[in-house]
Amino acid sequence: MSEDGEARALAAITALEPEVTSFESLSRLPESEDFNRRVLGGDTLEDAFKLTYFDKLLRRGANEAHARARREAALAHFSPLPEPGGGAGQSMPEDVLESYRLLCPGCSDEEYRAHYRKNRGAG
Repeated sequence: MSEDGEARALAAITALEPEVTSFESLSRLPESEDFNRRVLGGDTLEDAFKLTYFDKLLRRGANEAHARARREAALAHFSPLPEPGGGAGQSMPEDVLESYRLLCPGCSDEEYRAHYRKNRGAG
């Protein structure tokens, strides 16, 4: 495999597992012997990594999806608020933003503002 191909494969693996920043760090991961066997058996570096760490990658994806769903559910209980005068407000009052932060920690202010705009009829 060319150096360019190795660099692309390493970048693809790093996208899946950020702690892998070099082939040396890859060799320090658990189950690196299984990974090496797969590569020697003809799998590409990326395929060997995916096959070796499939369960871990699947669990991580499920955990991330679960966390996203929890954040969305935490925001979903906010009901749309009527705008005085019937208009759709564009700005989010600071006290409302602070309430969002307390009720749904872990989301960004932009996520709070987007949810607020959506439920105010402006998003």
